[in-house]
Amino acid sequence: IGDVKLGSGDDVMTVSAGRIVGDVSLGAGNNSLSLSGSSTLTGDLSYAGTGATLTLADTASVTSALDFGGASGTMTLNGTSSYTGASSNSGNMALVLNGGTLAASNTGSIALASLSASSGSALGVTINGADGTNTVYDVAGAASFASGSKVKVALTQVGG
Repeated sequence: IGDVKLGSGDDVMTVSAGRIVGDVSLGAGNNSLSLSGSSTLTGDLSYAGTGATLTLADTASVTSALDFGGASGTMTLNGTSSYTGASSNSGNMALVLNGGTLAASNTGSIALASLSASSGSALGVTINGADGTNTVYDVAGAASFASGSKVKVALTQVGG
């Protein structure tokens, strides 16, 4: 429990068990964070470098405000892993769902470089019926959805 702050250089953080409760800040450089097993991260996650990789596997989960800082890279969800939260500065990121669930809480645009969803994966959208806002994925490149992939809807408010 506590914040993790990494400095300049190419940071690699691998968590295969346990939990992180606190903010994680990855400094300048090409940075990579991987969670697997039943590991969890609850806290804000930010990338400040030129490269960003976030990989979740098995039943790992991240509940966080996620800021990619405009870096180029890939966010990959495997197995039954999950990410829940609002993401920002992700326009240079490729999103790869090889299973798992991305439950975006953004009610607005999420820019992505590309998007690929395989069978069994779920891409989340949030809809606020009271003010008419919702998640919009703005994909600059290719977007593909395999048979068996799903869109998961979260309603924050149905009426005013």
